[in-house]
Amino acid sequence: MCSQRQYLSHCFILSVFSLWMDLTSGMMNIQLIPQYPVIGGSVTLSVTGITGRILFVSWYKGPNTNAKHQIFAYIPVDSSPQINGPIYFSRARPLPPSSLLISDLHLTDSGNYTVSVQTEKPAVIASATLTVYEFSTVNSVNTGAVVGLIVGVILGVALIIIAGFILYRRFAHPVRDRQNETSTDGHIQTPVYENVPGKAENQSSKEDSSYMDLQFRSDETYTELKL
Repeated sequence: MCSQRQYLSHCFILSVFSLWMDLTSGMMNIQLIPQYPVIGGSVTLSVTGITGRILFVSWYKGPNTNAKHQIFAYIPVDSSPQINGPIYFSRARPLPPSSLLISDLHLTDSGNYTVSVQTEKPAVIASATLTVYEFSTVNSVNTGAVVGLIVGVILGVALIIIAGFILYRRFAHPVRDRQNETSTDGHIQTPVYENVPGKAENQSSKEDSSYMDLQFRSDETYTELKL
């Protein structure tokens, strides 16, 4: 039988595992929209993967969720849902139910952003790094992506052409070989004409000699009758 200590140990492991499953089941994540925000534009830090009813949301900018790094807190069910934090700035505002919208971006807005979402279950935390680009930098990134896409398409077309040529060579040659085998086996015979030197001449000479013999004999007979 298991001792009481082993039983408590098993219960503790099961409790930790259940808590871990609850925290990871939602897999909360922050997505930047657009992916490459530029100076003067806007960006949405969109929170996804939340399960359950949201009770409390808090946004931070900095290395951790210390109170001094808080931008604002947002309580959806409250009549005054927004509570500004120590580093609040007017270009940042909540986007219900839990996302963050920053407009008129500055280079100084770049940094690490963290959100803490409280539901009926324990609070879940997710972080994302925001980088604000200059317009020329974004153009360079997009140009590189377009060039990479074009090169990939060209390579794909080349591979298709090569594969088609190999398949054509593989299946075209057996057809030619079968045609040649049919001809050699006698199923399809092609007449062959040859010139045999001397044969026609001999035959012609024989016919001429017979004709001349007839002429010669007829002359002798006529002479004998005349005499």
